Amino acid sequence: MIGSMEYLALSAGVLFGLAYLHFSQAIDWILVVLHYMFFRSKENFYGLYDNTEQESVYEHLKYTETLDVKDYADYLRLHQAARPSAYKRFRKYYDALVKVLLVRVAPITLLPAILFWSNWYYYVEGLLIAFIVLALYAILVKPRGAGARKRLMVFAVMRDYLKDNKKTK
Repeated sequence: MIGSMEYLALSAGVLFGLAYLHFSQAIDWILVVLHYMFFRSKENFYGLYDNTEQESVYEHLKYTETLDVKDYADYLRLHQAARPSAYKRFRKYYDALVKVLLVRVAPITLLPAILFWSNWYYYVEGLLIAFIVLALYAILVKPRGAGARKRLMVFAVMRDYLKDNKKTK
């Protein structure tokens, strides 16, 4: 009977993890936090920020984002104008996302482990399996892969900068 409870806890962890992480889109949040974990310092973030000055990034922006940018020179002006406040805005976004993951996603995913009191670690292993499967799916199958995550915070910083400038005008 002990073996069947372990399998039940493992499969419950996999099923609940797949369902919750996929439908709540928490897997994307987790991948964004994991990706930007290496860019938390000011120097590393500005290295990434300065890397998005390329014309190829502008071409992608032109088709996917809703920024009011008319040409590449306008994009460069916006990019340079937003640079002084970019790191502060980035840290605000990043810290808020980490807080959501720790306060909302982690408790919701770990709460059912109480049902498997003596086999909780099998439930957590099931969650890890679900996370790995969904992360591989998000990285390999979704069309907006790592490049979109790389530009995500930079575009968000620039969008907020534009929004704040429109308010002050």
